[in-house]
Amino acid sequence: MRPVLAATLLSAAGANLEAIIRLAQNNPPTGSCPPERSSLGWNGLPADAREFLATALSSARIFVPDAELWLFGSRATGTNRDDSDFDLLLILPDSVSENLAGQAMGQVWQTAQTRGHFVDHQKIAAATWSEPDVVNTPLVNEVKRFGVRVP
Repeated sequence: MRPVLAATLLSAAGANLEAIIRLAQNNPPTGSCPPERSSLGWNGLPADAREFLATALSSARIFVPDAELWLFGSRATGTNRDDSDFDLLLILPDSVSENLAGQAMGQVWQTAQTRGHFVDHQKIAAATWSEPDVVNTPLVNEVKRFGVRVP
């Protein structure tokens, strides 16, 4: 790259970065705030979503009978679009092997695929759910506050 062009691009990038930093340091405009979120609860979910989630949990329990499944994110709060994915958290007993955990996760994914749903699914151990470490605290807090447990 020519030195003059590189210097011009670097200068423009620096100016943009400074503008972004200034915006981040300011308070949001008066009257603007994020919408209040709350969980829809199991009965607030559409019937087809409940059916999918119940089937996904049943399929995971083929490999891990004590598994729990939680829906979180936009579908749990009703802020989703039609094309939104299903954010799912699978909670597994601490003693479950990685092999069985992987098979349970695969069953959830396969259930979603057969229904034409996209999923973003994660798993954690029951001990992490009860006492999350620093890495998992934001996820666990989000799910506990706004999630929907699949019965």
